[in-house]
Amino acid sequence: MRFLPPPVNGAIPIWVTARWPNRRPLRRAARYDGLFVIDIEPPALRTALQFVEPLRPSASDPYEVVVHADAEADPRPWRDAGATWWLAAFDPFTVTPSAVQRVIDRGPAV
Repeated sequence: MRFLPPPVNGAIPIWVTARWPNRRPLRRAARYDGLFVIDIEPPALRTALQFVEPLRPSASDPYEVVVHADAEADPRPWRDAGATWWLAAFDPFTVTPSAVQRVIDRGPAV
């Protein structure tokens, strides 16, 4: 597959989605640029990352760990568990522009 225009940094990073404790997707994610773990809490994220770490070809290569949680949640436990990206999730049926703006105005918590 060819993307135009070409990526500025050489390649488009691939984050593989997985749900702990399913190990097959975690093994696959270890071979790519990152892991997007769904339906997980911070203590389980630590465990999942302990599983992934030895499977990575090079632990020195950059590796992203992505999670999503309620927009009102504190992202610090996720950071402490190893997440490098925390995506604010909003209920699509009840979200309002003002709720999104509040989260934006609050800014990064970490």
